[in-house]
Amino acid sequence: VSAFSGGINVYSSQDLYNWRFDSKVIKAFNGSATGNGLDLERPKVIRCAGTGKYVMWVRGTGFGNTPQLLAVATSHLPTG
Repeated sequence: VSAFSGGINVYSSQDLYNWRFDSKVIKAFNGSATGNGLDLERPKVIRCAGTGKYVMWVRGTGFGNTPQLLAVATSHLPTG
């Protein structure tokens, strides 16, 4: 995740050496340097066995590491 990416991107790799951009799964919003006033960091994705959906948790922090917020997003596809 990059502060200049304007959101959170998904990449994939067959060999963990060569990477391919797949999609932007969370777009930035609002009007700051990152687009949403927060540094988006530490995204985690799992597949929910009960629903079959992919679930992402991502942390957002503002200037001075405050506020600290958590977002949860779901999708039928791992690429958003």
